[in-house]
Amino acid sequence: MKSSSSDLNENCVEVSHDLELARIRSSHNRLGGVITLSGSGWSALVDFAAVRKSRNPGPGSQS
Repeated sequence: MKSSSSDLNENCVEVSHDLELARIRSSHNRLGGVITLSGSGWSALVDFAAVRKSRNPGPGSQS
């Protein structure tokens, strides 16, 4: 599975994941390296990001 996400500054990442591993790299610098996380590490990162986003929704968010 592959997905990408970007913000207004076009900071993009690509994520490839399955139940065992998640691999993350920059969309703009594909040769710049890959961060590899275990499945549980990926889940922890997603949970952390969701909590952080809910506490600081950023500009343009309606809360």
